[in-house]
Amino acid sequence: SSAVQYSALPTRASFCVLDEFDFPLFCEGDSTAGMVDGFLRAGDRGVNGTFQWASTDEGFFAGFNQVYLRAAYRAPNWYAVVSEAESLVFEPLARFQQTLPAVLLLGVVVVGLLTNYQVRRTMKPLEQLVEGTRRVSERNFSHTVQVEADDEFGVLGDSFNLMADELGLRFRQLEAGRAIDRAALTGEEQTEVVGTLVNTFGTILDYDRMVVFLTDTNDPGRVTIWWTEGA
Repeated sequence: SSAVQYSALPTRASFCVLDEFDFPLFCEGDSTAGMVDGFLRAGDRGVNGTFQWASTDEGFFAGFNQVYLRAAYRAPNWYAVVSEAESLVFEPLARFQQTLPAVLLLGVVVVGLLTNYQVRRTMKPLEQLVEGTRRVSERNFSHTVQVEADDEFGVLGDSFNLMADELGLRFRQLEAGRAIDRAALTGEEQTEVVGTLVNTFGTILDYDRMVVFLTDTNDPGRVTIWWTEGA
């Protein structure tokens, strides 16, 4: 048994079957006479090929193929000819040319939106870092930069927060040393000096309980103990 495959012709194509004498046995479609005439003028045909022909108002593309009958039916071979107008052949290209500007415009809009999103995504960490720098310049070291990213900006944000913490600690240590020096140099009472010591150390150290031992220079055997609970 043999399988035969059939392919549908384009709905607006013209089709003819010609015998060995180039006589049309069957034709379907418009402008078949001009197609047959163009086929006859095609010259050396061979087994298959293509040609072009034109009517008074339009050009056509055509193709032909030899139908083998001699081996199966001991009959002369025929030719099958198909033709279609140039406007129909180029119609998909014309539709593409019409839709191309819209597709390009859509592509530009999508690229613009993606670019804007990427720029905003990049600028947000930078804005946070700028705000953090401004707060550090105002000696506000408690403000942390929140950069939720797993890239260089995230690393930079973590490094900035560590730097701010370190600067805050250094400034608190300097302020504590100055406060203790002022209290000692101004000749304040012992209780005030100890209070200043405890308060300033509380800004730079975390503790549960602080104990201060003071000896009396006039009475070395006398020791005063001050203690306080941590925050």
